[in-house]
Amino acid sequence: MKTITIYRPEEHINKYADYNIIVDGEQVTTLKNGDSEQIEVDESSKQLSAKLMWCSSRKIDLKTMKDNIQIEIKPNKFYNSKLPLLTCLIPLLAIFMFENSLLSTIMTGLLGSLVLFILWTLTFGKDRWLELHPITE
Repeated sequence: MKTITIYRPEEHINKYADYNIIVDGEQVTTLKNGDSEQIEVDESSKQLSAKLMWCSSRKIDLKTMKDNIQIEIKPNKFYNSKLPLLTCLIPLLAIFMFENSLLSTIMTGLLGSLVLFILWTLTFGKDRWLELHPITE
């Protein structure tokens, strides 16, 4: 059995949401904001990931990890702090769409690109919402 300590630091971004810890497709524990949990996994376990609603982290390989490793779970900085600011641009871009000029065409293109990027993030980029960082001592 390998022992893994999973740590979730205090954060404001997903403060009230719980992170589910998944080993080989099975939920093994849940971490609240600021929690730390020690789990034991079989030597045959292959992958570990974290899940938040429909979003998750990339899977990390447990086969190559040593015993008594610490893993820190953090939100992806861009997706969780800068993406909400980008969505604030939508009303500003929409204001300029109704003018009859080159600026209207440019703003329509920017708005469409922004909406497509947000949709891509929430569908195909959902596996990068959280980040798992093994802590080496």
